[in-house]
Amino acid sequence: NAAVLYGLERTPFEQIDLLPTLADIEGWALPAGVEGRSQKAVLEGGAAAERVHYSQAAGLRGNGPPDLEALRLGNWKALRTGARWELFDLANDPQEQENLLDLRPEVFLELAGRRLALEPR
Repeated sequence: NAAVLYGLERTPFEQIDLLPTLADIEGWALPAGVEGRSQKAVLEGGAAAERVHYSQAAGLRGNGPPDLEALRLGNWKALRTGARWELFDLANDPQEQENLLDLRPEVFLELAGRRLALEPR
């Protein structure tokens, strides 16, 4: 087994991946039905599999849509606050100052399509 590297890792991880990652590192069998993916390869210095990271935050509006949504794929991040969507290239704009939605609509449409694929059917 390769050693888990010590240091700062900038690859986004999701909480759901914690148990599968620890189990993979320790060689434990996972119970049936556990969701998430092992990120052991990333911790050992490998590349992460491409995947959309989705998060949302709800306010006090009850059962309506969330007040904030964010999608991240690679260096791209789409962010919705209220009814307004924005698109950022985090590699070149880590402070999220320049909204590229009008300049790169194809990137936004890719992220939006991936978001729809995450919804239960």
